[in-house]
Amino acid sequence: GSDVPALQIGAPVLMEGRGERVRRIVPPGEHPAPMWLVAVFPDYRVSTPEAYAAWDAAAASGAASRPASLDTRTGLWEDCARSVRDGDVRACAASLSNDLQNVVSKLHPPTERFCLALRRGGALKSILTGSGSAVFGLAQSREAAEAAKRSLGGEIRSKVLATLPDGVMAAHGPLVP
Repeated sequence: GSDVPALQIGAPVLMEGRGERVRRIVPPGEHPAPMWLVAVFPDYRVSTPEAYAAWDAAAASGAASRPASLDTRTGLWEDCARSVRDGDVRACAASLSNDLQNVVSKLHPPTERFCLALRRGGALKSILTGSGSAVFGLAQSREAAEAAKRSLGGEIRSKVLATLPDGVMAAHGPLVP
């Protein structure tokens, strides 16, 4: 449900808190160039409460620390916003992170294998979406995204996607292996 306010703005946004604070990262009327990616849809589900419980447990054991929010990480969100505004896919890839990825990969080892496969296939960076189970790889171009998808093999559900000018991701047509 936290995605709904972002979708109503119709532009790339920065969401803070639990998604209740939303602000544009491009001026009204400006539309960044599309970025290409491959989304992978594993055949397992990840429980969001289980993922956060594992994250809390890792922090309590000292195996992980609860990271600061994006707005307190020096320059990270500004770098990401700038890369989207400028259409700089390499800089965008460099700024991507998901603090749940390590714990979800421990709960569901195929998660990390999918991320590695996307990078080996040519994606600039690959990460978990939200608390999972889907992962995506950001690619330099449509051709690179198609190559990364082909490298996964035909039995893995995946889709080549592009960001739209209004900031919304598009998945046209049915997902097929």
